[in-house]
Formats: sequence, structure tokens, C-alpha cells
Amino acid sequence: MIASPRGTIQFYSFRDPQIQKTFENFENSTKWLSELELDKQSLDNYIISSVAKIDAPSSPLAKIQILDTYYFSDIDLSLIEKNRDQIIHTTLDDVHEAGRVFCKLAKNSSKCVFGTSALNNYSDQFNIVDLFSV
Repeated sequence: MIASPRGTIQFYSFRDPQIQKTFENFENSTKWLSELELDKQSLDNYIISSVAKIDAPSSPLAKIQILDTYYFSDIDLSLIEKNRDQIIHTTLDDVHEAGRVFCKLAKNSSKCVFGTSALNNYSDQFNIVDLFSV
């Protein structure tokens, strides 16, 4: 799952043979998050892991690519530091609140699936668009 600063959440799956089950898992994950129980050590481990991803060493090329993405996406670099500080000070109540917010956002969700003609088996659940015939 990816949550953007602009208030969107995105779930991804790759080469998924059980599309409907995956969508159910995505929907249930927001409830799971809002009810998650962790001890302090486990929460601290998640926080450390999250900050480590932000602070991970990277090559000069990777840094330039990241800065380009921020620039062209109009993301202020101070937002990254603010995000890092929020992660460091996260409480279990914050996690539960995020789950509740994600649950509300998920109610207004859109779904998009890319794949082969096997997706035609799901035509009762999705509007099928053949991009190669457009």
C-alpha cells in the first residue's frame, strides 16, 4: 500500500491469479489496520524500519532521480522531513486512526486491472477496455 501526501491510497498486486480475493484483502486491510494490536517493541521496530527506508544510503544518480520526482510532482522537500518526524513519533492510536481514514477513502475507490484476455472472465465485475483496439 502507498499513501500519498495528496490523500490517495494505492494498493498493488502483480500477476495475480485471484483478482477478486485480492480486492477483498485490500478492503479488509484497512479494518485490520484500525484494529491492529502491537506491543511497544513491535511498533518501535516498524518505525525504525520505516525511517530506515527514508534514510537509506543511495547513489548520486538515485538521489537525482528522487529529487527530479519531487520537483516534477511539486513535492516540497520539507514535507519529506515532516513525514519522517511524524513516523518517528507515531503511536498505536495514530495507526488505528490511519486505518479508519483509509477505510473511509476506500469506500470511494476505483479499481484498475491490467492483464491478458483472461480478464474477460471478470467482465461481470469490470468494464473491460482493450487498449490495443482503441
